[in-house]
Amino acid sequence: MPWTSKEDSKLIDALLQLHNTGRYKADGGLRLTLKTHFSILYDMKAGRGTSGFGWDNDRKCITAENSVLEEYLKSHSDAEPFRYKSFPFYEELSIIFGKDRATGKGSVDYVDIEEALDKQAAPKNENVGDDDATSTSFVQANVFEGGEESSKLKKIKLDTGSQLSKAIKESSMLLGAEIGKATDFLSRALEDTEGIEKRLKINEALTSLSGLTMLERHKATRKIGCDRETLDIFFTIPEEEKQV
Repeated sequence: MPWTSKEDSKLIDALLQLHNTGRYKADGGLRLTLKTHFSILYDMKAGRGTSGFGWDNDRKCITAENSVLEEYLKSHSDAEPFRYKSFPFYEELSIIFGKDRATGKGSVDYVDIEEALDKQAAPKNENVGDDDATSTSFVQANVFEGGEESSKLKKIKLDTGSQLSKAIKESSMLLGAEIGKATDFLSRALEDTEGIEKRLKINEALTSLSGLTMLERHKATRKIGCDRETLDIFFTIPEEEKQV
C-alpha cells in the first residue's frame, strides 16, 4: 500500500515531538532517508556555490533557471528527482535536521581552521632552512620569481590570511559562547523531572486548541518548553483562557 500524505504528516508530527523533548536521534532507517532528502534540498537552497536557486513557499519546491539547474545537476546528480518535486515538510524537517546540516557533522573544527590560517599568516623567519622551503613557496606565487611583484603578492596573501583568521576567531568565540549558554540551560532543564513531564504535555495541550497549524503548534511547543517560567505559567492558565 503506498504511503499517503496524511501518513507523512503524522510521521513528521511524531518526529517533531521527539525532537522537542530531546529524545530524537537523526540517524537510522526511515529517518535517515528523510535526512538525506532534506540535505539534498538544503544544499540546493542554502549551500555554498548555489547562486540562482530560490524557494517557492506556495508550491514548496526549489526554483531556478533551467541553465542554472542543469549546470548544478552535472555535479549533483542525486538532486535530479527534486528539480520540480514538491517537498511540503521542508520547514518542519529544517527544525529537526537544520542544525546538523548547517554545522556539518564531520567538518573541520574552528580551532583547526584558526591554527592553519595562523600558520599561513605568520611572518617568515629570515633564517629559514631547507625544511621551510616548501611552506614558503605556498605563500609566494610561482609565476613571479623574486623582485617587487613577488613581494606584493606575498603581502596580499599574508594580509588576506590574517583578516580571515581574525574573522573566524571572532565568529568561533561568539558561537562558542552561545553554544555554552544553550548547553548549560538545557542541562539544567533536563535535570528537572517535573519540567520534563510538562514538556511532554505541551503539544498535547496545544493540539486541543483550534486555529493552530501544525508548524505553529510546534514552534509554540519549542518556545514554551525552552523557558521554565513560561512553561509553569502555561499550565496554570485555564483551558478557556488558552483558547482566547
